[in-house]
Amino acid sequence: MQLRSTWICALAALICTAAAADDVTPESYEAYRTAIKPHKGECRWANIAWVTDPVDAVRRAAEEGKPILMCGGADGSCVNGAQ
Repeated sequence: MQLRSTWICALAALICTAAAADDVTPESYEAYRTAIKPHKGECRWANIAWVTDPVDAVRRAAEEGKPILMCGGADGSCVNGAQ
């Protein structure tokens, strides 16, 4: 079921992209760019000092009495590409 949903979303995105590509002109480019570019305050997660070393994260979390939030990529790799 999840694979089917993924394919449906990918197909919908492809159709929307193909339809919208004809609408972009040099004159309308800046309006599209402004609309899709992240605005101030939208990406607050990027301002967090993320700890990418799991061992260091466990040590720091234990010292500070805080939980750990772990994120990973679809293939199990780290989000930042580290091995």
